[in-house]
Amino acid sequence: MAFQPFGYHVLIQSRMPLVDAKLAIKRRKKGWFDPKNGARGWILGPFICFWWSGINSQGPMMLGILTGDSRSSQLKARAGSDLNGTIWVTFLTIMILPILISQADKWPQNIQQLVLVGLVFGLGVPLTLWMASKDKREAEPLVKFMRDVLTPERKASRKARQSVSISKKLKIDLSGDVLKGRMTANRLHDSLLDVGPHGFLILSAAPDVYIQTAFKNGGYVIEERKGGSMHFEALRADDGTASESIPHNIFTFDEVYQTLLAFATDAPTPDFLRWQRMYL
Repeated sequence: MAFQPFGYHVLIQSRMPLVDAKLAIKRRKKGWFDPKNGARGWILGPFICFWWSGINSQGPMMLGILTGDSRSSQLKARAGSDLNGTIWVTFLTIMILPILISQADKWPQNIQQLVLVGLVFGLGVPLTLWMASKDKREAEPLVKFMRDVLTPERKASRKARQSVSISKKLKIDLSGDVLKGRMTANRLHDSLLDVGPHGFLILSAAPDVYIQTAFKNGGYVIEERKGGSMHFEALRADDGTASESIPHNIFTFDEVYQTLLAFATDAPTPDFLRWQRMYL
């Protein structure tokens, strides 16, 4: 895995005019002070800054430039787990370290300061950068949100989902918040978009009949309960798609949505996964 403490590169091409792209993002994003997790942020000229948490400012973040004209638009960005914190630590290191080096002749006189400097810059800063690189995929829900808003195919797929029939008995629990109103395929899709780090979604037909998913390692895990103690974990089917970069129990957004939709419409389980019994 590449060392990328300042996040990974994101490029989204859109056939939406620049003005329409900005309006679409503003319509779909959450308010700054919305306590529920989800994509929120600001657009100032060509610059955008979006983050995920309404409480934790050190959460997933995306920084980028949105450009275009009357025919199309393009977003170039960096997405990572804690971009603002990583940038701030790097800035302080660049500013302070030269000052400390210039006073190196005084270090032997104060062993405690020497040990402290060694711990901060020899261990603390590298550890901070390593953690930022390791967790950079926590920003994946932000990237998915932007792709969903800016990709023109989204309108066609939303229109197609309107015709999908879903049982009225199903309920959605989104990270502890039970959603009210009729459940549709589009609402299920948009609810899944709001599942990020430390979030989950439970689609239930009864207290002991449900399917649930949670964000993990840049993807999603899936579990299903089929009544009583019949609890199962979804694993990637033995079709050669699992790898070091895609663990056997991690699925993409689209794969999870297909699985949830299959549960909601009583359709067969998708071929890309298999169920393994869990003994809790």
